[in-house]
Amino acid sequence: MILTLGETLIDMIVSHGDHLSLKPIPGGSPFNTAIALSRLDVPVGFMGNVSRDPLGNLILEQLISNGVDTRYLHLVENPSTLALVHPDEAGEAQYGFYIDGTAAASFSPADIPPQLPECVRALVFGSIALVMEPLGSTLEEFLHRERTGRLLSFDPNVRPALMNSFPDYFSRYERILSLSTIVKLSQEDLHYLYPSQKEEEVIHGILSQGPRLIIVTRGEKGASAFKRTASGIDRVDVPSVPTPIVDTVGAGDTFHGAFLAWLAHHDVLTEEKVGMLSEGDIFEALLFASRAASLVCTRAGADPPTLVELHMGERNT
Repeated sequence: MILTLGETLIDMIVSHGDHLSLKPIPGGSPFNTAIALSRLDVPVGFMGNVSRDPLGNLILEQLISNGVDTRYLHLVENPSTLALVHPDEAGEAQYGFYIDGTAAASFSPADIPPQLPECVRALVFGSIALVMEPLGSTLEEFLHRERTGRLLSFDPNVRPALMNSFPDYFSRYERILSLSTIVKLSQEDLHYLYPSQKEEEVIHGILSQGPRLIIVTRGEKGASAFKRTASGIDRVDVPSVPTPIVDTVGAGDTFHGAFLAWLAHHDVLTEEKVGMLSEGDIFEALLFASRAASLVCTRAGADPPTLVELHMGERNT
């Protein structure tokens, strides 16, 4: 099993027609990644707090209907966490968040299970959980406890509008990065976190802190992966999959989930085996993830493809 950790929320999708309308869709980075993994036939669970309100019921129903294990999910009285989502002129999603005092933020040390079963092979985390309290501190404590013997995969999914202090955020980001096996960053994440550094310097610095593999997604320019070897740093690139874009909501989360799904299906979901991946393996995993993310972009909201849909798309390209 893969366990995703952190926030769920309701994406209130803004549309402009004759009248302004809002469509509530369950979301949140770890939620989306859990759905993506389950639809790609990987056993997956979710850990975090969900509201008992009607919007929280939507979240819970979506997890259950997609086969996500909810044994580590807690129902709480706090209201659901909300994100207002609207596309810009290029179709890129823009966000506004309502998080203080909400269900997702309330996850605390008391909610951490005393131990996880051995079947939990990997933990997936990141996103706005890093700036929500007590959720952020709780997850950081939990990751320290679980870092040995499990693959840890980190997607910071940076949201600058939520940061009260960039130095505080960056300090937590680096602490969590140092615990991680895989780090997935978007091009936008890199530019925001390391505005004055060249990418080569950033990649070298991150790999020196402990991660075995770094993935950088570049939108229409494809994706890259970087791995330290005895002779230096290997780089693997894949092109983007040409896609008619409706919006990009959930594309990065689906990419992350699909990459891990490829690892799971090929029985390489351990820190040691990730460190031994060949360039060919990494290329195939990146391509699989890119195809999954491209399908999400053809739909409104975060709606990851099934394994059948993904294989059908492969035959049609």
